[in-house]
Amino acid sequence: MGTLINVVLIVLGGFCGLIFGKRLKPQVQDSLMLANGVAVLFLAIGGVMTQMLSEESGILSQNSGYLAIGLVIVSSRELYIPCFSFNIAA
Repeated sequence: MGTLINVVLIVLGGFCGLIFGKRLKPQVQDSLMLANGVAVLFLAIGGVMTQMLSEESGILSQNSGYLAIGLVIVSSRELYIPCFSFNIAA
């Protein structure tokens, strides 16, 4: 049931974007796109972080696949987000 509601709301949001999106200033459109991008980025990082470490019968274990992905992301020298550019090299 939740998937159906999610699909309906995404389609409804898409139609609203098509109808009202042209009426918004380009600066507002860019701000909304940036906000959506940052929200998706935080959701993805949160999802990966919850899968990196797990507890099984009182023992803490790591999932090396997710850990490797996290290390690749963290070890990149430059993180680019539209309108912002962060250089995380030491």
